[in-house]
Order: sequence, then structure tokens, then C-alpha cells
Amino acid sequence: MDGREVIENLRAAVRDAEAAGHKAIDPAALKSFLDSLEREASGRPSQQMVAEANLEEYRARLSKWIADNAHFNEWSLESFRQIIALGQSAIKSIFFINGGAAVALLAFIGHLATSATTAKAVMPFAHSLQLFVFGVFCAALTSALTYLCQLAYGGSKRWHGRVGIGLHILTVASGVGSFVYFFCGAEAAYGAFKSIAP
Repeated sequence: MDGREVIENLRAAVRDAEAAGHKAIDPAALKSFLDSLEREASGRPSQQMVAEANLEEYRARLSKWIADNAHFNEWSLESFRQIIALGQSAIKSIFFINGGAAVALLAFIGHLATSATTAKAVMPFAHSLQLFVFGVFCAALTSALTYLCQLAYGGSKRWHGRVGIGLHILTVASGVGSFVYFFCGAEAAYGAFKSIAP
């Protein structure tokens, strides 16, 4: 019960007393009336108290929602960073395995080519070297497509998302293709080594 209700109740009580013909108000009756108003006011919260309680509850829910969203956004951002780091690591790996295999094979071919007796054994390794070079090319293509993919995803138009998905698929296919070229090149090198075995 707020102050207005108390005043209205007092006015109503005074009007009732006047209508009953009382010229004076008995102090004991007034105290009894005020005690009953106090009991009624303490028994139920005022509208202002209810509004303040509702406002505090809303603030608590809003704070929880903000904290939950901040936590989710931070988690999403950290997950995205980890995905980017793992993708870069995978691209470096396919560069290294294909590039390392191509360099090692070139060194071996160079050693074979220096001797007149082993120079004709160079040709069986040409196909495996070609596959390793294609693997390096696919790794470079994967790196370039990663950049284009991020550029498309960062666009604000609706078609940017579709282009980003298409580039994403091409990026994954190029990375897988680089691994496939490495395995095919290793198989071709193994066959070449078997062909020159004494």
C-alpha cells in the first residue's frame, strides 16, 4: 500500500465519520484505524516495491543473458582461431611433405645423372617427381583459396556466403588433392626404385 492509498483511506474514514454525525474523532479509534492500515500495508507490498522487484529481476536476467552471450562469443572466436591455426598447420604440412619429397627426389636424380652407367635410370623417376610437383602446386592453391574463401565470407551481400561455401569446398578438395598427389608420387617412386634394383 502506497501513500496515496493511505490518504484515500483516511479521507474515506473521515467522510464516513461525518456522515454518521460525529463531530470529533476518538483518538483510540483513530489509532486502531491506523494500526489496521499498517497491518494491511505490511501484509502486501506496495506497487512501487513490486515494480522495483520486477526491475531488479529483469536486470538480473539481462545481466545473465549478456554474460552468456559474451561467453558464447568468446568461445566461438577462440574456436575459430583454433580452426584457422590448424588449417594453416595442415597447409604447411602438405607443402613440406610434397616439397621435401620433390627436393629429395631431385637430389637422387642429380646423383644418378652424374654417372654414365646410371643416367638411363633417371627416366622412371620423372613421373613421381611430376606428382610431387603437382602436390606442391595444390598446396599453394589451397593457401590462395583459403585467402579468397575468407574474403568471400567477410562480404556483406547474400551471394558472398554462397561464393564462400563454394571456395571452401574447392579449398578442401585442393588440400586433399595435394595429399593424394603425395601418396601417388610415393607409389610411383617406389615402382621406379624397384625397376632399377639389381
